[in-house]
Amino acid sequence: MQVANSSSHAKACCSGPAKASQTTFLEALKEVKLDAKGRITVNENYQTSNPKCFAAGDAMNGGVEVVNAAAEAKRAAHGIDRYLKK
Repeated sequence: MQVANSSSHAKACCSGPAKASQTTFLEALKEVKLDAKGRITVNENYQTSNPKCFAAGDAMNGGVEVVNAAAEAKRAAHGIDRYLKK
């Protein structure tokens, strides 16, 4: 798991499949809601319940195929771009 802190834009970033330690970490982030399977829930812009956090790939879909994760990451990047341009 990789964690990066920044007060200006994002609170945390995680990469890789949602393993038990990551699920515990994500549950500690009260602003980010998880579904019953421990996956991060997002809106149509890949924005989490915390407006400064975005998620894509295994963290939100539970681990499908790498091509899906790459496509979701691209859509999440567009969502981040829209958010920053507000």
